[in-house]
Amino acid sequence: MEAQILAFLDYVCEMPSDDVNKRRVIINIFVQSIYLYDDHFTLIINASKKPLSIDNIPLDDIETAFEGETGALEGCSSLSTPALPKS
Repeated sequence: MEAQILAFLDYVCEMPSDDVNKRRVIINIFVQSIYLYDDHFTLIINASKKPLSIDNIPLDDIETAFEGETGALEGCSSLSTPALPKS
């Protein structure tokens, strides 16, 4: 079983980083839940035998990190606008 898991993870790692399916797989494997609040969020990830909680991540820090980025958020909705994302 361990060999199958390692082979699958190697396969995922070799996928192009801009592949939507790769992003979905990584999220499905590692992210257990996300709790979004007005000014911060909490991320719970699958880590070892029990989930790991990363609490009180400020949204301002995330937005600042992505300022000036182009293409990474293309097609996604923005937290600063009430418009629906493009389909």
